[in-house]
Amino acid sequence: MHQRLPKKTPLQTISYEIDMFRHCARTLADKKARFQRTAADEDAAEYYLGLEGFLLHLRNLLAFLTNRRSESTDLGINGPEDWAGRPVEKREYSDLMKSARALDRKYGAEGSTCYDQISKFLQHCTTHRHERDRDWDVDQIFVALDPVLQDFEKRFMPETVQDAAPAISMLRTANNSTASIRVFSPIILTGPFPE
Repeated sequence: MHQRLPKKTPLQTISYEIDMFRHCARTLADKKARFQRTAADEDAAEYYLGLEGFLLHLRNLLAFLTNRRSESTDLGINGPEDWAGRPVEKREYSDLMKSARALDRKYGAEGSTCYDQISKFLQHCTTHRHERDRDWDVDQIFVALDPVLQDFEKRFMPETVQDAAPAISMLRTANNSTASIRVFSPIILTGPFPE
C-alpha cells in the first residue's frame, strides 16, 4: 500500500504543498534536460510528471492564497480559524492574498487566471488538452510566488523556516509545456507485489 505523507494539522497540509511546489520547481530543469538529451519515454514521463506536479501544487497554493473555497473542507487564507490554530487579523495576511491574486492574473491567459488555466489543462480531461498548446513560465512563476510563500512561513510557521535563501531563478529554462508531443508505450506491472 502507498500513502502520502501524513499531516497532523492544517498548517502541515499547507507546508506540504509549499515543499512539493518547491521540490518540483527545483528538479524540473534537470528532468527536462535529461529528456531532451535522451528522448527516452521514461525521461519524458518523468519530466511531464515534474511539470504537472509543479502545476498541481501551484494550483493548490493559489486556491489557498486567493481564498477559493468551494467546499466547506477547503482551506482558504480568509478562514484562519481553520488553519492557523490562533486568532489572526486580516491585516496579517491581506498583502499575501493581494500578491497571490496579482500573480494569478498575470500568469493566466485568454482572460482567465493561472488557476483556471491549470484547471483547464490539468485538473481533468478537456478538449483544450489536445486542441491547444500551453507553455508555462515555471521559472518566473516560482520567482514571483516563492517570496510570498516565505513571508507566509515566517508569519505563520516560523518553526519551519530555515534561513531560506532568497528566491532565485534556478530552472535555467522558461519553456515548459503540457503539450502532448510523444506517444508513450503502456507500462505493464506484473506481480507479485510486496504488501
